[in-house]
This record gives sequence, structure tokens and C-alpha cells, in this order.
Amino acid sequence: KRGINAEYGTGTPKELDSNSQLESKLVKLLGQFCSESEPEPEPEPEVNWCRYDNSFLYSYAGDSFNNLEEAQKACLSNAQCNGITQEPYNNNRYTQRVGPQIHNWSPVVKLLGQSG
Repeated sequence: KRGINAEYGTGTPKELDSNSQLESKLVKLLGQFCSESEPEPEPEPEVNWCRYDNSFLYSYAGDSFNNLEEAQKACLSNAQCNGITQEPYNNNRYTQRVGPQIHNWSPVVKLLGQSG
């Protein structure tokens, strides 16, 4: 058998005395350790941005930006945003869009954020 004991860490469990003193100490130690530790934070999902030329996403989802990096950052923190469309008719501003369906009949550049 393999198990955890207070003296040896992971290994073969040792016999406990009749009063179960070792077991009692181990439970107390584990209880203190577990109650003080914080759970590990979940890692942020990696986002891959895909570029689609001559396409766009329907519906605005938030503010527009002069540069792509600011638009991407805003989109990632906006639950309604599923991508970004660059608007050549609007001083090439980058707009947050709801999407997620890509429409490929417009002469604009669109970037779609996808988790994965």
C-alpha cells in the first residue's frame, strides 16, 4: 500500500499506536495546511486572432479605436464582443462587433477572437 504519513511524506503508511495520536496530529496538520492555502488561479485561455480580408461582422458591440491592440484588449474584456472590424470608410477605425458570423461581401478587414 502507498499513502501519506506525517513522518515520511508519500510512501508506505506506518502503523498507528492504539491511541491514534499520529493520525490525530496528521489530521490537524493537514487541516491547517489546507485551510491556509489558496487555490491555484485558473490560467487565462489563450486567444488566437484570425484575419479575414474583405469581410465584416454585423452589429456593434462597443467603442471603436484608432489601433488594433486597443480594440483587441477592449474586445477581450467585453462579453458582447466576438471580433473586430476595421472600417476603411471610418478613418480605418477598429470597431468591436457582436458577430460571430462572418460576412464576406464587404471590402473591409475583420479579425475574429477565438479562445483555444
